[in-house]
Amino acid sequence: MSDWRLLIDPPQNGLENMATDEAILESCNQRLSQPILRLYEWSEPTLSIGCFQKADNAIKYCLEAGIPYVRRITGGRAVLHSDEITYSIICGEGEPLFEEGISGAYRIISRCLLTALREVGINADMHTSRAIEYGSEKISCFHSPSRYEIIIDNKKLIGSAQRRFKRAFIQHGSILFGVDRDLIAQLFGEESLSMMAWIKLYSDIKKDEFKAILMDKIRKGLNINLTAGNINNNEKYLREKLLSVKGSECKRVKE
Repeated sequence: MSDWRLLIDPPQNGLENMATDEAILESCNQRLSQPILRLYEWSEPTLSIGCFQKADNAIKYCLEAGIPYVRRITGGRAVLHSDEITYSIICGEGEPLFEEGISGAYRIISRCLLTALREVGINADMHTSRAIEYGSEKISCFHSPSRYEIIIDNKKLIGSAQRRFKRAFIQHGSILFGVDRDLIAQLFGEESLSMMAWIKLYSDIKKDEFKAILMDKIRKGLNINLTAGNINNNEKYLREKLLSVKGSECKRVKE
């Protein structure tokens, strides 16, 4: 049974949230960090854009809507982060989860998410088919579920993304509690709402209550020990470096 850190962060802005995830991933890849389960929220509605996604339209819509955006280290399409819990699982090559490969890790983590949802009475399922391919004009992650993502009533409830380095990987994802209908429609079109689901449609569970259940299901599902902790000095250094670089890039785009 492996020893992992547990990090529960207060709401932060997009740059801070993504820099923290990326710094921990890089530090794990350098073999300087323990694995981590991180749960966090967002201080304001923010669009995250997949690392390989063509961003022109997404950035244009953000500027029109007056909301910030940030580039993720993971792939996939854009996600509007607002009323949600975001989970992040990061570990190095010595962990059994790393050895499962991309699909295997998705499946195992999604099983943990699914058992947490069912614990609170949400009868969700795991999507087992391949994602439907849409044209490049569809910029939202929630336009279609990928294999092993969580769905209910044929709508995506949790959107996840993964990135692998040689010696470490990250999977993080958005567990939607609610949505800003007007903002979703403005960014992604009215039809996007018909493809999305969120927890408040099915349960009155509070975020802190669900976090406790989710931590327990991940602990059992991954067969790990979880000890509350914080980021280490190397991760702090990498995080500050990323914040400086990414903050400058964002400022130049806005100017």
